[in-house]
Amino acid sequence: MSNDENMSLLSEQGIKEIQRTEAMLRKALSQFNKSFKLQKFIGSSLGGLIKVAVGGNGRLRQVYIDEELLAKGVDGKEEIEAGIIDSVDSAIDSLETSKDAQAEILAKQLNIPLDQIMDRVRGVR
Repeated sequence: MSNDENMSLLSEQGIKEIQRTEAMLRKALSQFNKSFKLQKFIGSSLGGLIKVAVGGNGRLRQVYIDEELLAKGVDGKEEIEAGIIDSVDSAIDSLETSKDAQAEILAKQLNIPLDQIMDRVRGVR
């Protein structure tokens, strides 16, 4: 076999391996995203008087404001609004931390560089 034939064969094998890896990665990321959509991440503020739940897709699902907060006459609407924002930020931080940890596990399982997984998990392509 000539060098050109060897290079052609290696190229074909290399391309097939890349295609297999890409298909495996797409399937794994699809399952990854499905599992996260089902999860809820909780954030709270003002000593737990405001709580929110954010879905794995980053969408706000629930807001809970304890009656005690309303009854004790907080410093106004601005404090409640700030508390909601803090709670949402906390829930999203929890979501992102969880996604990062799961992406790291997935990268190890698939033997793929973590940055390739992270770009796709975070929507960067």
